Amino acid sequence: MPSWSKKKLVAKGCSAIELCAGFGNEGIARIQCAVGPGIAVGAVKFDFHPDLAFKSGDEVFVEF
Repeated sequence: MPSWSKKKLVAKGCSAIELCAGFGNEGIARIQCAVGPGIAVGAVKFDFHPDLAFKSGDEVFVEF
C-alpha cells in the first residue's frame, strides 16, 4: 500500500482494518507491514475458506 493511502486512511479516522478469513496469516501480516503500527489489522478467521476451494488463505499466499 503506498504511504499516501495510509495517510488518507489515518486522516479519515481509520484506526483498524478487519479482513476476510481468506487472507490467511501471511496476507494479514503483509497488510500489517504495509500500513505500519498506526492502524490495527485483524481478521475474522477460519481455515479452509469455501470461496478458495476449501484452501486456507495461507496456501493461497504461498503460491504467489
